[in-house]
Amino acid sequence: MGGPTRRAFLQSAASTLAAAAIPRPQPILSAFPYGTVRLLDGPLKRQLDENHAFFLNLSEDRMLKIYRQRAGLAASGEDMGGWYDDFCPGAHFGQYLSALARFAAITRSAPTRAKVHRLVRGLAATMDPSGRFFVDHRYPGYTYDKLVIGLLDAHSWAGDPNALPALYAATRAARPHMAGHALTAEEQQQRPHKDETYTWDETYTMAENLFLAWERTGDRMFFDMAKRYLLNRTFFDPLAAGQNVLPGLHAYSHVNALSSGMQGYMKLGDGKYLRADLEGPELCHRRLGTE
Repeated sequence: MGGPTRRAFLQSAASTLAAAAIPRPQPILSAFPYGTVRLLDGPLKRQLDENHAFFLNLSEDRMLKIYRQRAGLAASGEDMGGWYDDFCPGAHFGQYLSALARFAAITRSAPTRAKVHRLVRGLAATMDPSGRFFVDHRYPGYTYDKLVIGLLDAHSWAGDPNALPALYAATRAARPHMAGHALTAEEQQQRPHKDETYTWDETYTMAENLFLAWERTGDRMFFDMAKRYLLNRTFFDPLAAGQNVLPGLHAYSHVNALSSGMQGYMKLGDGKYLRADLEGPELCHRRLGTE
């Protein structure tokens, strides 16, 4: 069949947008705010209601227990179990908080909003300046990344005025215990570590939420942090040049890294991040023979 190929179209779009050199490009698409779309009765509505009920009924003491324990505070309630208590302590708390905040906006549920506010207060109490929670944590960057979006969502979608102070407290606590810039797995292995599991932190996914933190707060600290957590030399630079560096990489986390690349394009106006985000999926298609 005649006409431009999918690859040619994407390359043309990337070149056109890159040549525009707009410092902060305006989005072609934007997301609907939570709560502005209403689901009618059906499978999706039932799924939403079931998940909302599940998160709303999670025990707050259980969710906060590992945070309180690691901070040296009294900690009641049962253990959450699994990775949450041991291998990757508290890693999912930010995701639970984010989900609850979004449910609060979608459903306008006062009990859900109140639960978000209580969880934020509980978390903030565990974020001492020394960062005791993050001491000897396998994945401080991964866990902090989830806290960032959870607290941003608590502020934006559940109207919690304490969420941004809690974000600053979490940032002060986490920064001394995580790498100061994005690291590849190989670079992490070259640093001192107790065992291989301590080399699996996913710092290269953090830029997306840090750029969002800068957008919401206007604080240059988050902007500067976000730039340092863009994995340029070994990921975005070669992808933007059409070099396939994807084989052997952890697929899920590097797809998330592409989301950081899109934020990099939107906030920095650097076309290489757009080219990388277009080239990455295209290279996957070619490798799988689906072009």
